Amino acid sequence: MMEPQPIALTTWPHPPCLIIIQLIIILFYFYVYSCIKNLMNNVYFKVLINGEPFNCESSMSIQDVLVYLNIDVYKVIVEYNTRVINYLQFDQILMQEGDIIEIITIVGGG
Repeated sequence: MMEPQPIALTTWPHPPCLIIIQLIIILFYFYVYSCIKNLMNNVYFKVLINGEPFNCESSMSIQDVLVYLNIDVYKVIVEYNTRVINYLQFDQILMQEGDIIEIITIVGGG
C-alpha cells in the first residue's frame, strides 16, 4: 500500500506570494489613480506678476501668491488688474486666468 504524498506548493491555485504581489499591484494602481484624480481637480492657469508669467491654482488668493513668493504683505502695494488693492483684501481676491499683478515694494531712504 502506498502512502499519500504531501501536496507540493506548486499545485496551489494561487501561491501566497503571488497574492501579495497582486495586492501590492492593486494598491499601487489605486494610489496612482488617486494622484491623477487630485491633479485633474486642480486647475492651473497663467497670470502675469510684474510682467513675468506665473502658474497658479484656481484656489489661490493674492495673499497665497505673496506668501509663496516670500513677500511681506505689510511692505508692498499690490496693483490687481489696474486697481490698487488694500492689504485687508489680499485673502479675499482669488486669482483668475489672465490676471495682471504688479507688486511694488515700499523702500525707505533719503
